[in-house]
Amino acid sequence: IELCENEILRKALYYGYGGPKNVLGNDERAFILTSIAISNANIGEAATGVKEKYDVFYWDLVNGPEEYPNPPSYFRAYLAKPSNSNMQTLAFYVMNDKGYVKGLKYSANPLITEKNDCYTLGGAEYGIYSSETLDEATKVGVLRTEEDGTTNQLELVQGMYYAREEKAPKGYALNPEIQEFTVVAEETVTLSFYDDPQVNPIGLVLQKVDAQTGEAKGQGSATLEGAEFEVKFYPGSYKEGSVPTKTWTCITDAKGQAFLNEEVPLGTITIQEVKASKGYQINPELFIRQIHAEGESRQVQTYQYPVIQEEKIPPYPLHIVKRDDYGNLVEGAEFTLYKDAECKEALAVGTTDEKGELTFENLEVEVIYYLKETKAPVGYRADEEVHRIYSSESEMCSLELINEVEIVLPKTGSFATVLVPGMGVMCCVIGIYFMTKKRRKNL
Repeated sequence: IELCENEILRKALYYGYGGPKNVLGNDERAFILTSIAISNANIGEAATGVKEKYDVFYWDLVNGPEEYPNPPSYFRAYLAKPSNSNMQTLAFYVMNDKGYVKGLKYSANPLITEKNDCYTLGGAEYGIYSSETLDEATKVGVLRTEEDGTTNQLELVQGMYYAREEKAPKGYALNPEIQEFTVVAEETVTLSFYDDPQVNPIGLVLQKVDAQTGEAKGQGSATLEGAEFEVKFYPGSYKEGSVPTKTWTCITDAKGQAFLNEEVPLGTITIQEVKASKGYQINPELFIRQIHAEGESRQVQTYQYPVIQEEKIPPYPLHIVKRDDYGNLVEGAEFTLYKDAECKEALAVGTTDEKGELTFENLEVEVIYYLKETKAPVGYRADEEVHRIYSSESEMCSLELINEVEIVLPKTGSFATVLVPGMGVMCCVIGIYFMTKKRRKNL
């Protein structure tokens, strides 16, 4: 068997009796004429005895073959030659008017999806239609992707077709684009499919609240503003020892909120406080949040921000010990604790006890206070100094203060101004008297 390249013979098979484009009909005369035409095309022998339209076809096919277009390439004529020369050579044809289509799936953003097990190319489905209306009645097959992005292959009659994604793979948005393509007989069309990976626009990344009140507001002078959090992204699942591909530092505002204005791929986010806000302790907990696929849109909203409770730093006591300049403990000294350096906004007042001690409770850490003695005990001078009080820890703050003993002088013009000098003169006279008497006795 050999492939026949004789175009006249190919036309005789193609346009003759039993051919794909039979122009003769299906009676016995059509069969005879086709056999004569094939024989003549093959060995050049003239044939007689044909009439009417058969004559026209026969002689046109032999003498004017240009009136008949060449058969398509997928129409192939063959000659089956016997080994015995006494036997007749046979002619036949094989016509394959079908071609093939397959697909190859890609990520539209491989920088996001590479080495991230939240995304997979397998499981996508593409409907193939013979009409641009994409009616179910015109659906001729389905291409399904494997994990490597390749698809199965469909055999289709040559012609125009349309492909539409009907199911997106895990982690990808459904692509609404419709691809038009042409199938050519005995050829394979490879379609390229691209999908956008799903991402999550984060926005609010965390919320801080006071652990005691549950409110997004600091107690007293403490504030939720200014805390720093380290936010890390891991492709796919998080495991201890994993290396993040992205790291951000987020700072809370006055409402205790921190924002991350980025589109983050599917995967895992960890959040950990690295610097506490004023008046609060660092929360050491590692918060883990997963961003997973959802729906068919490019943007998903699966990130759930954590509400982080912040423990206020415990207050501390201010302990005061009052002594005089001789080291004696002083009772009854009055002290006032102020909010301002000008000592106009009083917060608390206290008096030293019999041990010379006084304690102000519940002073807030990292807050500046001002202490001043506002009333001294009888016989002591008040300390005029304003003491600045500050502590960054919750431990007791101790302060020892000294009162000078007051020396009271008489007022000018009073009776005491005469009595005191007089007593001094009298003492001198008595002293002189006894000294003189003693001297006489010795004589």
